[in-house]
Amino acid sequence: MLSRAEAKGLSPQRLLRGLGLVQADLDAPELLVSYYQCKEVAYRFWQMPPSPLEGLEWGGMLNLVSLGKVGLGMMASAHSHDMFRFLAEFQRAAGTPLQLHCDSTERHFSVEARARFDDPALEPFLVLCTLASLHRFTRQVFGNDCQTLGVELALPRAGAGAAPEYERFFGVPAVFDAPANRLIFAPQPCPILTAEPSVLARMRELLREDAGHRAWCDLGAAVAQIIRRSPTAAPPLGVVAAALNLSERSLRRRLAEEGIGYRTLVAEEQRRRTLALVRSSDVAMEDVAAQAGYSSARSLRRAVHRWTGGGPTAVRKAAAQPQWRATPPGA
Repeated sequence: MLSRAEAKGLSPQRLLRGLGLVQADLDAPELLVSYYQCKEVAYRFWQMPPSPLEGLEWGGMLNLVSLGKVGLGMMASAHSHDMFRFLAEFQRAAGTPLQLHCDSTERHFSVEARARFDDPALEPFLVLCTLASLHRFTRQVFGNDCQTLGVELALPRAGAGAAPEYERFFGVPAVFDAPANRLIFAPQPCPILTAEPSVLARMRELLREDAGHRAWCDLGAAVAQIIRRSPTAAPPLGVVAAALNLSERSLRRRLAEEGIGYRTLVAEEQRRRTLALVRSSDVAMEDVAAQAGYSSARSLRRAVHRWTGGGPTAVRKAAAQPQWRATPPGA
């Protein structure tokens, strides 16, 4: 939406105002965008709740590669069912706005999209955007070899002009007023030509490691991003609250509701930043300690050992070694 804002005569900066984000943040691999941030940008972009057809259009533009490690893991899966199960397993890392659930029976395999929040104005858009993206991912991986056999929508029947658009996009008529929002596929999975067990295992390992340090949700993600933008010490809580258009007291209360505290978020960012410096540079540990905000290399070593079970030198050596290798052709 931000990349297309100027074509609509909108300022990207205005779309992000008060959300704890700036446009440059979108280039950060660690960025987590909360549901609240996503919703606010969507409303500001369309200046009203977007329509389901717009969800169809936007979901159809998504690229599997944009999911990063999740997308690579999906492409390395053995077949179509495992591909969607992998996505469902790591859907938070993929940034899916709705909850994904896979179901397999003798008659079909389905992927269901369930709302995370009670948001009737935005839900139709998110439903179509999510199902359209799943359909597009299927086409990107399989071409026409893995067909969507059915589309069920827990939405009121579309108008005469909209229903043909759904059928044109999915290749089958949509069923409205259904019990759930889901795509239906054949019970037999389609094999994936790019399947690679070693890559799949490595992506799962990395994503689980990331998930262990990203237990917070929604507002916590916005706060973490503001902390990350600070080049040195973390900003005071009052500065963070002002960037989110909240009082300091309200921010503290809402973080507590998410089960996270500001100090925890600051500590997690220091951990992430410190380990990145240790792994990616070859400067002396005294210099790394100074850059990471530690009083001495000894303090740095203690912290790294607490996080990893090894010292900074061991962490640096491990980062320099290949973590996995692909199976040679024909092996």
